Amino acid sequence: MPGYILIGILAAISLTDVWLCYAYIDILSGLYLRNVASESICGIVCLLIEISIVRGGKNSRSSIYFSLVVAVCGLYLHSDLLFWCVDGNPRLWSVNYISNLLYAACPLYLYLFFWLFVKTDRLKKQTALIGRLTRLVIFATAGLTAFLILNYPAGYFYKVSRETGLYSRGNLYLIPTVIMSAVILICLAGVIRQKLFEEARILLLSYPLVPLISVLIDLWTPTGPGLDVLVTFCAVIFMYTNIYVRNEQMLLVRENALIQSQMNALQQQINPHFLFNTLGTIDSLCEEDPALAQKVIRELSQYMSRNLRSFSNRQLIPFREEMEQVILYLEIMKVRFPNIRLETELGSENFYLPPMTIQLLTENAILHGICKRRRSEGTVRITSAKLAHGYRVTVEDNGVGFSGELPADGKKHIGIANVSRRLETLCGGSLAIRSLPGEGTLCIIRVPESCGTDWRGERRADRFGAKV
Repeated sequence: MPGYILIGILAAISLTDVWLCYAYIDILSGLYLRNVASESICGIVCLLIEISIVRGGKNSRSSIYFSLVVAVCGLYLHSDLLFWCVDGNPRLWSVNYISNLLYAACPLYLYLFFWLFVKTDRLKKQTALIGRLTRLVIFATAGLTAFLILNYPAGYFYKVSRETGLYSRGNLYLIPTVIMSAVILICLAGVIRQKLFEEARILLLSYPLVPLISVLIDLWTPTGPGLDVLVTFCAVIFMYTNIYVRNEQMLLVRENALIQSQMNALQQQINPHFLFNTLGTIDSLCEEDPALAQKVIRELSQYMSRNLRSFSNRQLIPFREEMEQVILYLEIMKVRFPNIRLETELGSENFYLPPMTIQLLTENAILHGICKRRRSEGTVRITSAKLAHGYRVTVEDNGVGFSGELPADGKKHIGIANVSRRLETLCGGSLAIRSLPGEGTLCIIRVPESCGTDWRGERRADRFGAKV
């Protein structure tokens, strides 16, 4: 809810800024017009960033603090835009005065919320020193805000003439800037020895140091609000970009870790099941056909060895290596189901994909497709080809088939979901499944061109009515 309130405030501010631009476009010129135009655009960008943060769905304290940073930045831009529009208009004296009050107060709250964000999200360890610095920032912000509010009517910090409507600086104009600059430097000195994430060091260099330097430079100009507002906006944009990239990297790491754990669990589930059946087959062959039993033992040893290598810290493996593993698997399975045939048409092999992708689809084709036929007789056909923007692999069987996206047999089909998720996350690929009851099933894998280089193969129409 707080996020939507901030969006509403920024939306109202943006609409007001657009109206001000429309109302004053014929009156302003030169520096005034450039500032009004640029700050109205920046205000709309702040609104879009706020919407992006709220749509992200995170309700943590750090995301709330950064949302407040963006909202105050939008208000900061609005106060400066308002100044450029009404400065020198005595009829709008109160608007000019309030715009300068906001202009002076916004940097205080920008740093307050920025500090709370860094403290919450970027510091590895909360210490007593960090607590004292936080209280210092809060007290300094509250005290300076009170002084700014009490500025009227004496005009200690700034004045707006009722006769001319023009802004001018007061005798104590430097006091808020000097105090807040000292607080910022004390905080930076306090955290410099703390354990920081690398992103925190970058943020501390970009904001608040860059806006602070621009404010100090702006003190040399005697005409009131300047372009330091735009510098602050650029710093906030840099913060948002940095946070977005870090969150994306963390999300990718978590997804990879989840997929790896799922694959480990899947491997532990498949291996005992496969071993149990294969060892039972070997046991029956020891008396009937010892030579064949020895052959199956060698193939099983190779299969298990390859299986272990495929999962040792590798996210992608060569397609050729995956096919060698599939052929070993089928050779072992054909001892149990001699009526299963394998057909291959490998137009392209020089690309990579996640391990056990083809094998899981082949296993499903045999166990859930062909073996459900009366005679357990059928064909598994595997093809690969180079397309215009990537590679395509198909695994097709002439088993019992099914209607819909997955068989309606009450099972969760974790293996298929895992293959699809790994393809999408690890290499940007995709998995599509098409099936017809009584006809069979077709699995289509596509991986991007970045997974390899080669060019062979062409599109063809298949009996499922799709171009594959």
